[in-house]
Parts: sequence; C-alpha cells; structure tokens
Amino acid sequence: MIEIMEEMREVYLRDNKPVVMGVSFGKDSILMLTLVWKMLESLPPHQRVKPVHVITSDTGIEAPVMTDYIHRCLLKVKKYAEKGTARSNGPLPIQTHLVRPATTSSFFYKTLGRGNLMPTGRVKSRWCTDHLKIKPMKDKMMQLITEAPCTLESDHRLSLWLAVRNEESARRKQSISKYAEGEGSKWARHTDFERDVICYHPMKFITSDEVWFALLDEGKLPFGVHMEEVISHYSEDVLECGIKTSSDQGSSCGGNQRQGCWTCGMSKLEDPMLLRYIGEGKADYVHLLEWKKLMLRMRNDIRYREVMPRRSLDKLLKDLKEDNQLGLFAFGEEEDSHYYESYDRASSDHYSPGGMTVEARRILTEYLMYIQQETGMLLLTQEDLAMITDCWRDTDGVEIRVEDLIPTKPSYDGELIFLPNKRINRKETQNRAPVYYVNIDLKLGAAELHQFMKDRRQATGKSIFFFPSARDFSSEQLVWNNATFVVCSEHITSSMEAHEYVCKWLGWSYQQFTDQNKEMAIRHLILSALGEGIEQQHKRQLAQQHPVENIVVEEQDDGQFSLVI
Repeated sequence: MIEIMEEMREVYLRDNKPVVMGVSFGKDSILMLTLVWKMLESLPPHQRVKPVHVITSDTGIEAPVMTDYIHRCLLKVKKYAEKGTARSNGPLPIQTHLVRPATTSSFFYKTLGRGNLMPTGRVKSRWCTDHLKIKPMKDKMMQLITEAPCTLESDHRLSLWLAVRNEESARRKQSISKYAEGEGSKWARHTDFERDVICYHPMKFITSDEVWFALLDEGKLPFGVHMEEVISHYSEDVLECGIKTSSDQGSSCGGNQRQGCWTCGMSKLEDPMLLRYIGEGKADYVHLLEWKKLMLRMRNDIRYREVMPRRSLDKLLKDLKEDNQLGLFAFGEEEDSHYYESYDRASSDHYSPGGMTVEARRILTEYLMYIQQETGMLLLTQEDLAMITDCWRDTDGVEIRVEDLIPTKPSYDGELIFLPNKRINRKETQNRAPVYYVNIDLKLGAAELHQFMKDRRQATGKSIFFFPSARDFSSEQLVWNNATFVVCSEHITSSMEAHEYVCKWLGWSYQQFTDQNKEMAIRHLILSALGEGIEQQHKRQLAQQHPVENIVVEEQDDGQFSLVI
C-alpha cells in the first residue's frame, strides 16, 4: 500500500484542482479513505491546502443499521479532520458531504405516491439507482465543478477518486476499461462530466484479499472507526452496495448479494440481507421483510394495478371532447351517417397494466405507519406522508388527508396474476378465491369510458381492474363499448355477488343513484339486452346455414368409441 500512497501524494500535489472522493464506507472505499488520510498526514501543513471532498449518499431506504453506520462514520471523519491528529500537526483539508435524493425522487414518493413499480430482476429499467444515488451525486458534482478554480492550461476542474477494482466483477472491469485512458492506466474520463472531471482509480489493480489484509492491520482507522464495526456489516454471502457517481456505472445495484436498500426488489423474496440481520437478533427487521414481500406480491396482482400506464391514459383523456358521441338511440338515418365508422372503439389486445392503484399505495403506506408505530424505526416522516397524499390528490384526483391514514397491518389473500394474453397465470397465482368476470355495456367512447372509470376511482378511493373492448355488429352497423371487470375476493362467492359489487362501485345502487348514474345504468340494461338479442339472432342464422347432422357413436369390441359418418 506504500506505493499507492506515494502515487496518491504525487497526484495530490500535481495541481491545485480539488479532489472528490466517493465513499460508501464499504471495505474498498474505506481503505482508499484511510490511505488518503495517511498521505495527507504525511504532508507538511503548507502542502495540504487543496480540499478533499468526501461524499457519501443516504438513499433513505438503507437498512436502518446501515444508515446509522454511515452517519456515524461520516461524523467521525468530519470531527477528526477538523480537530486534526497527533500525526497531522493540525487539521486536514477534508470536507464531508451527505447527499440525499430530492423529495420527489425519493423511493416512497415514487412508489407510494405515484405508484411506480418497484424494480425487480425481471425488468431492465431500474429507476431507483438513478434517482436515489446517481442524480444526487451528479448534482453535488455539478456544484463542486462550479466552485472549482478554472485555468486555461488545465483540461479538467477537479479529479474524482474512486475505489473501484478490476477484480470486483467482469462487468465492473469492462466498465472501467471502456473509459480508461489505457489498459494499464488508472485514469479515465467521466462519462457525464468529460470536460470537467477526470477519474482516478488508485486501487484498480489490487485484490480483495489485499484490501482486507491492509484494513485488518489497521485495527482502528485513523479517523476513529474501528474495524470490528466495518466487519460486522459483512458475511460470506453479503456484499455492500457501493456508491454511484456516474451513469456508466449502470443501474445495477448489487443483485442478490448485497448490503444496501432494504426495499430492494432485485434480491430474492426471502431477502438474504434482512434474514441475516434477523438471524443476528434484530427481530424488528421481520416487519421490514414482511412489508417488502407484500409489496413485491401486490406489484404483480391485477387487482392492484392500473388498467393502463399513466402516460397512455393522460394522452387518451387529453383528446376527450364533450358530446363526441351520439346518444343511445342514435341509430336512425337522420343521424350522422358516419357514426359506425367513426365510433371511438375501446380495445385491449393484451394485458399491459400501469402502475399500482391508489388503494394499493394506501395499504402499503398504512402498513409502514404500523411498522413504525410498533418498532420505533423512522420510516416515514410527516413531510413524507404529506407529499404522498398530495401526490394522490394532484396525480390521481383522490382526496385523502394524512389524518385519514390509520396505521394498519393488512390481511392479504394472495396475488392474482395474469399473463399478457389476458389469461390467469395459474403457475404464479397464489389466490384461491374464485375469479368472476362482470361485463358492463356502456354507450361511451373509449376516452369517455376511461374518464368515467377514473371518476369512479376518485369517488370511491378504490379500483376494479377491467379490460375495455368494443361490441361490434357490422351487419347491423351498431357498435358500443364494454368493460369486463375482474373480481376476485374471498368475500365474493357467486357471479351475482360479483355483479352487485361492480354495480355498487359504479354507483348503481339505490343509495347512490344520481340522475346521470341512473341513466347510465338503464342504458347498460338496454344495450346488454340488445347485444344478447343480436347474438342469438346470429346464432340462429348460422344454424340455418350450417345444419348439424346426426352423428352415430359406436362402441367397438375393444371398448373404444368411433364416429360413424
């Protein structure tokens, strides 16, 4: 490590450009910080004037024990740097920074507020890493770049020191090599700030064993952190989820072997990190594991998913115009002759749902409040709750006040999962309740249909998933839209109960009837009867055109049956 420290010294003294260090307080970054610290201690005070910015991130969803650890470490670095040590003969030019995601980029705002889906191993897009780690770090980097001195003779304004190593993984090695100035070089360009930042990888070629041996030799690190505390966050099958400082580091955040966000959907349902903490005696973490498992199950449950992505719905409703369809009985020749051709037909060729419903988000929010109440862990602040409920109002039009939320542990009856072809995924569905399909005919165009359903969600605070379609009778030149609702509940045991449940949600009950709802319900009955009559007529016509002949079935001596045609 002496050679690395000497090289660090040379790089530090090379110019007056500030140094930025990305530190997660995992083994690699904490060793790099230790080596930098010792290098600065070895310099006389008049030479260590260039600032060294130590940056770490707080995603807001790290395991509580890890959040406490990071905050303690950063506080000690700040304290020891300002005070100085016996070896330093004065303070060190180290400045600490803790970056957090913006409120509207936080995990719970995105998932519980807007209904964004938790990224899992099945999806390519992992928005959480970008919003929780990369963006906050880039914002801080931009601030430091702006504050850094600018000279004509230099091709960069600051250097970013990172504790990346080729040995970490084949993917990391490929990423490092892609932007390196040469195969054997420790220098690389920064993908997001290519003109202003140059990256330095002092530990690029050392092994994991060398990292551990160097740290264990320290015992107590020069900034007051004991190695026992560092080691306590490691096991044979758990690795830390490192700091992210640029886009080229990708959206991967550790996968199944990691130490990081307790909400991470990239790990197994039985999260090894949380199980490890539970095994070490942190019984409260059982609640975190159960919440995470519930969210992962609900994210795929058709009953808790929006009918279509929000952007698609907003685009559809944007073009909605009042009175763009003819009335129910507008089938006469005096009406628009292009009615049939121009009708706004609804369709859903496949199952491609949107985010989580407000109902699901409320369940998960109240469950988090319950865990917080039971364990004393701070998971959601009052500000978080206010932002979440404001989002429900502003984004979904559902008015729920913070004081309306009640800490509750939910009862979940198992997920109902559909395939893209709109059939039930029998392999993954865990719900054992019967599934009913309730067809509702509506004299509404596609956009009007979705607007009406949105209005019902806002009025009830609940959602029922439906597949929109058009009932098209070309020979009669008649067409209207239909919504096929999917109903599944342990409390609903017949198709009649399912139909009553849907009608009540639509506002079609004696206690809820308004003039508009009553008219719509009557139209549904008329259209349903009309459609059934037309279909029966078509069946009779088909039977007359293709009469069914009597087919004789004979049993053979061997017990087999055969058709005699």
